[in-house]
Amino acid sequence: MKNKLIALLLGGAMVVSLLAGCGNTLTDEGTSAEADNSVQEKEEATDDQAVGEEVQETDKYAEKITFTMTGVNTEAGVDYDTSAVGPYIRDKFNVDFEILPNGADGAAERFAIEATSGELADLNMWGGFDWPSYYEYVNQGLFAPLPDGWEQRWPNLYNMVGKSGYLESLEVDGKTYGYLHSIYGMMTDVEVATAHNSLYLRRDLAEQVGMNDLCADDTITISELKEYLQKVKDAGLVDRPVLGGINADILLMFRRVFGIPDDDFYVDGGSYEWQPNHANYAEMISTVQEWYQEGLLDPDYYNDTTVDYERETFYSGQTPCMYSPADPGSIQAVTQLEGYEEGSGFGDVAVMCVTDDNGNIFASQIGNYWLCTVFSPNTDEATMERMLDIIDWACTEEGSVITHVGVEGSEWQYAEDGTVESLTGEEYYPGFLAYFMLGWCADDLVASGMMTPPDKKPLVEHCRELYAVRSSGTVFPLPQEYMVYSGELKTAYYGAVNLKNMAVQIICNGEDVESAIAEYKEANRDIWEPLLNDLNAQVGN
Repeated sequence: MKNKLIALLLGGAMVVSLLAGCGNTLTDEGTSAEADNSVQEKEEATDDQAVGEEVQETDKYAEKITFTMTGVNTEAGVDYDTSAVGPYIRDKFNVDFEILPNGADGAAERFAIEATSGELADLNMWGGFDWPSYYEYVNQGLFAPLPDGWEQRWPNLYNMVGKSGYLESLEVDGKTYGYLHSIYGMMTDVEVATAHNSLYLRRDLAEQVGMNDLCADDTITISELKEYLQKVKDAGLVDRPVLGGINADILLMFRRVFGIPDDDFYVDGGSYEWQPNHANYAEMISTVQEWYQEGLLDPDYYNDTTVDYERETFYSGQTPCMYSPADPGSIQAVTQLEGYEEGSGFGDVAVMCVTDDNGNIFASQIGNYWLCTVFSPNTDEATMERMLDIIDWACTEEGSVITHVGVEGSEWQYAEDGTVESLTGEEYYPGFLAYFMLGWCADDLVASGMMTPPDKKPLVEHCRELYAVRSSGTVFPLPQEYMVYSGELKTAYYGAVNLKNMAVQIICNGEDVESAIAEYKEANRDIWEPLLNDLNAQVGN
């Protein structure tokens, strides 16, 4: 923002210089005087126009609007206006609002009670959003729709919702009843958001086992990874020479190596298919089973389900690598943990995409959003429009910076090197939980570097490079019909089928892979096959 402001000032100075230069070439005093008068008249007209625009903006917000809102994890009894952000919004839009508690504990249940009892706030950040509930609530008339023509009236909001990939899915009978908060797309150049899990690997250990070139680029083949683990194990360099990560993430890694999409039901050539029917599914499970039997996975792989446990073993230097989320925030978090020191043993970590042995990269597109905001059906038209004005502003670069980082000069300032530094001494400004999710998710700003300490920016830049690497390979499309599908068939499916548990059991119990999968498929055919057929019937329509 600072650079843009300087550019505008320089641009204005150049225009003045050009005008002055043209004036000096005029030899006819009359012509020069006419030119001066013309410029003066234009300046006066411009001033009048500016005054008119200011009056019009003032008139637009002449009436003070009052409303209620919830933030994300806001708590009762906390003053969220100790920062300058709340007063800034109140003054800019001539509003007053009450921030209602919305703590993490019991949030989903509380939202359901408030929605069904008609006690929603005017603006509600719905953290436990899911599609079946969304359609159910809409059909019951529990949400207010956005005004007709909202796409044109609030274009910044429309742009954010469009980037989510679910604009049409939000519509019911031509009306939109909420908006999704997109993760990337305003300040970053991520065109297609892909699932971001990647491999964290210690370079220092690779060098010690003679694999110096292993981390030369952003990819590593599955065979290279296996060789690295075996050599580290043989050399006795760490306490637990295994691939770290929760069992679900490790299965995710192997699915990508074998070109199998992430979702239970995925799009394949214009129709849907069930994951266990994939031609490479049995081979994928067999390979994971081999790694487990060879001691390259944690002996307690069956029970490895908590992220904290697996990350702690890697961060403490017990494991040589880990497959885990690698979004900008997660990568930055690695550098803030005890034991990390840039350039030293543990602090020399590479983050890479794992490919098949031919270097093929497979990735899955993901929904580019986190949560959804909805409005009370009791909210009047004027209040709805004023809230949408605030939201549309929060979806601009200026609004996003203020709602995430705070007001310049109050919560933060630019350092001499042009980086952002906090004036509060805290990572987030007071009141952050109330305002930061009015527009885009914080990830967009983190990835841009705006919310990143200078010494951490290289890692965040590398994360953006990984997005580009994944996008360069085969990207499986977003299975929208499946993800927004609601009904008894899907409910019955998830009540009976758990592919992760099935795979982990086969792997850890040493079962015959082919026969175990065939038996599972047949035992649950009356559950998965009707859902698959219905999905394809919907695609056909």
